[in-house]
Amino acid sequence: MAGIFEYLAGRVATDASLPLLLDVVIKGIVILMVAGGCGLALRRASAAARHLVWSLAFTSLVALPFCAVVGPA
Repeated sequence: MAGIFEYLAGRVATDASLPLLLDVVIKGIVILMVAGGCGLALRRASAAARHLVWSLAFTSLVALPFCAVVGPA
């Protein structure tokens, strides 16, 4: 089992998909920071409004890798 993880770790480190992975991680962090800021700004708003903000944030996190692969460079 450890051999599989070592093989995958070696493939990720040398693969050309590393810049894509880094791009997705950075964009994901930015999305979560914006959602957190909106959540703080909506502290006094209804729970439904805060729920909408976090739902949109997590939905965009799920769609982000797909859009990074399919979208323009």
